Amino acid sequence: MNNDRSVQALQTLIWQKKPSVVFPSETKIQDRSYLNALHLQLGLPNGVVVYSEGQSGGVALFWEDGLDIIILSKSSNPIDVEVFTVDGSGIRWRLTGFYGYPAATDRHLSWDLLRELADHSSLPWVIIGDFNEIVLDSEKDGGVPRNSTQMNRSHTALDDVELDH
Repeated sequence: MNNDRSVQALQTLIWQKKPSVVFPSETKIQDRSYLNALHLQLGLPNGVVVYSEGQSGGVALFWEDGLDIIILSKSSNPIDVEVFTVDGSGIRWRLTGFYGYPAATDRHLSWDLLRELADHSSLPWVIIGDFNEIVLDSEKDGGVPRNSTQMNRSHTALDDVELDH
């Protein structure tokens, strides 16, 4: 994320799609001033950041004005928030920016964390981010076929927390 091409590509996507919220993961950025300036450069004036540890990790959640965000929790894997629209509609929902454990041997920790997060609120829930796992073998393009046991674990976890997949 700390290179001009990545930032330009993200700026283009934001300009084209006009999202209200963006969740960069695996930012690999420790420089606080850079990340604080980045969300402004992206046109999203609000944000919360978990800085990387060395050259790995790092997550952030940036959002536009017009949303009231209450941070429920943040760590190197999820940033969990409650979202209120300030347009008077009274709409309230939950958003989790999720970055799954990258090592296959730790993937079960992602699913345990997801189950734990599911117990924290009964609001309508949206999860965005990168689980570092595929749900269907057809999502993989090339390389060694995915271990079906691992994919089944992701299916089970998503079913356990009643999320569509």
